[in-house]
Amino acid sequence: MKFELDINPSYIEVKVVIQAPKMNTEVSSIIDKIESLNSVIISGKQETQIYVLDAMEIDCFYTLGRKVYASTSEQTFEVKQKLYELEEIVPKDRFIRISKSAIVNILKIHKINMSFNGSLVVQFKNKKEEIISRRYVNAVKKFINLGGEK
Repeated sequence: MKFELDINPSYIEVKVVIQAPKMNTEVSSIIDKIESLNSVIISGKQETQIYVLDAMEIDCFYTLGRKVYASTSEQTFEVKQKLYELEEIVPKDRFIRISKSAIVNILKIHKINMSFNGSLVVQFKNKKEEIISRRYVNAVKKFINLGGEK
């Protein structure tokens, strides 16, 4: 394996390029290590047990009543942070607020449905749904490169 580093003050962000003749365990391992650098750990609670959650495994954060929950493809956990606090710590290239009560992981979205009344509904790969409120529609469209107002 060869390693090349190019530091230049004109670069705006860090970019990692992996060149390989084929996908193999070595390449997968490198990708896993790089992705783990951006990992954010959230603690979630179910009844009397506390779980350690990787933010990248979370479909969405939402509020119900005065509590905040993290929903994964299989389970839901209560979290201690407020939505605005979670919005600050999760990767901004993966999570976006879709309403006053929900932040979603864009990589966990299966599709976005348009309903007859003009609202948009996010459907996750596990079939759960969240409504995108009108206030956030343009931001979501821009985030997923569908346009939206400037």
